[in-house]
Amino acid sequence: MIQLGTKGAGTPSKGPVPQGLRPSDPGLKNYEYNIEKAKELFKQAGVDPKGLKLELTHAAENEVEKRFAPLLKESFAQLGIDLEVKPILWNQQWQLAKGDPKKAQDIFVLLWWPSFSDGYDNLKGMFHSEDAPSFNLAYWYNKDFDKLIDDAYALSGTDKAKSKELYHQAQQMLIDEAPAMYFFDAKKNLPMNANLEGEGTNPNYANVIFFNRLKTK
Repeated sequence: MIQLGTKGAGTPSKGPVPQGLRPSDPGLKNYEYNIEKAKELFKQAGVDPKGLKLELTHAAENEVEKRFAPLLKESFAQLGIDLEVKPILWNQQWQLAKGDPKKAQDIFVLLWWPSFSDGYDNLKGMFHSEDAPSFNLAYWYNKDFDKLIDDAYALSGTDKAKSKELYHQAQQMLIDEAPAMYFFDAKKNLPMNANLEGEGTNPNYANVIFFNRLKTK
């Protein structure tokens, strides 16, 4: 998925918060790609996946998602599941997901870019309980998770060790209960004139340049 989707400009995700952004956690226990194990778990659950039909939506204007989505269809087909890959414009995809649940997609592919330089934005934005779906497009509601991330964020400036512990519990809960899967962390390339130097870049927002902090060599 990384090679085809991002042409190599990505790394496997360790969890819901990308590497390099607090509180990313390399110690999380995640899943591996294992079709045979998936078949075994379907059997244990008493569910025959053959003949199941699911709909996956992704943003039609997102070239990365367009390139890797067919790989998901191929993997689901190995389980006998017919996965319809449906590219639609982002605004239409979002409106569909927030509308009538009987008409909504089964799988929503989402690229998340945090609004500020803290992974709390990822965790709250995509998984915190909501009165009506906005960005929690996994439709997952768990008050224990809500409390964990809210308390962790509140302690992030006064008790970093406790904050880290709570964030770990919250992220492992997400992985264990699996309302979503995390494919890869995208990388951003920023070309720069070799004659420039200084702290003019923001590592979390590669297209934001602080020109007043740059100088010529």
